[in-house]
Amino acid sequence: VANGTFVSKNLTGNVSWTKDKLGAGLSIFDIRRIYQIFAGLEDRTRGVTGTLSYRVGPHTNANTSLSLTRNTSLSPFVASRDDDTLGLTLGLNHRFSRDLSGALSFRHQQRNSNAVKSDYTENSLTASANLSF
Repeated sequence: VANGTFVSKNLTGNVSWTKDKLGAGLSIFDIRRIYQIFAGLEDRTRGVTGTLSYRVGPHTNANTSLSLTRNTSLSPFVASRDDDTLGLTLGLNHRFSRDLSGALSFRHQQRNSNAVKSDYTENSLTASANLSF
């Protein structure tokens, strides 16, 4: 929203669970920044993320995450802005050898905003390889 000095108030919570081949997690956060330069200028980001992972084989893991984030900006100078962002990630990781691993990941992200021309939808597919030497 603005550069300058601000007071930040953060609340985070995380929980995770693992049983055999399955892992799950849930995290929440609430971050509020109150700017000290101008009265009434602040922003707030709140969100929740759920994750799930499954060990497909001894060297292969599948994982997914779903997140929802709400950004709110309050300003006495311009109209307030609210953005809701939804994210979904699906991935597969594999260790081919001691020194070589790879991953394939699909990500979908969508933002809805009350600001003009600020909505978007994004899809991406990423393949990566990691070689240690």
